[in-house]
Amino acid sequence: VNPDCKTLDVQPREGEGIGLVEAPRGLLLYHIWSDNEGLCEKANLLVATNHNIAGIEKTLMHVAKQIFEDNVLDSLKLPEPWIK
Repeated sequence: VNPDCKTLDVQPREGEGIGLVEAPRGLLLYHIWSDNEGLCEKANLLVATNHNIAGIEKTLMHVAKQIFEDNVLDSLKLPEPWIK
């Protein structure tokens, strides 16, 4: 603990709060409930994956179609056979 760091005299209590922060992978949205001691009872997090899942799913569906229906892997020209 840094002695130069000042803290507020806060009395814990029951409550809830929401927040939104920007993180390297995208936005983090959270909703937190605390008990009368200030401890987290429940937390609901919406992470960047939740925000981006529609685009990720669309891309995966497109690539899967190319691999399994259009057989794009068969058109790859590989060099000499692999040596094991």
